[in-house]
Amino acid sequence: MTQTTTADGRYAVLFICTGNYYRSRFAEALFNHLASESGSPLRAFSRGLMIHAVPPEAGSISPHTLLRLRQLGIPASRTTQEANQIRDCDFDRADTTIVLDEEEHRPMLSEMLPHRESEVVFWSIADLHALDPETALALIEKAVRELYATMSQRS
Repeated sequence: MTQTTTADGRYAVLFICTGNYYRSRFAEALFNHLASESGSPLRAFSRGLMIHAVPPEAGSISPHTLLRLRQLGIPASRTTQEANQIRDCDFDRADTTIVLDEEEHRPMLSEMLPHRESEVVFWSIADLHALDPETALALIEKAVRELYATMSQRS
């Protein structure tokens, strides 16, 4: 997907999870869909802290994410087609950075990019080890819709 950015060339939101496979990709697709449907220039992108944690045979995006996107009528093209590893420069490209699960991701971020830890907003939406997909995706959906509503009022 060719993504547009905010007027100053930055993305509105960066969503980060572990593998950039499930939660962050759903958040990215939903945010981009909401923006596109309302004609907003706001856009999101997503990254993973440890994309190597997702085995290649798992595919490029979670079937749970794809199923929920289909249920919502959101094309999968609203998210990147492949998982992307976080890089330091990604933080500079976003106005807001959301890390999906503070308990899981704060230690990873602190180890990898400690100077960026104070720049992020932590949510508490756990991975499959703690939350079933329906619950996790519903929490992400609610949080992204609220975030988008707030951001679109400011733009």
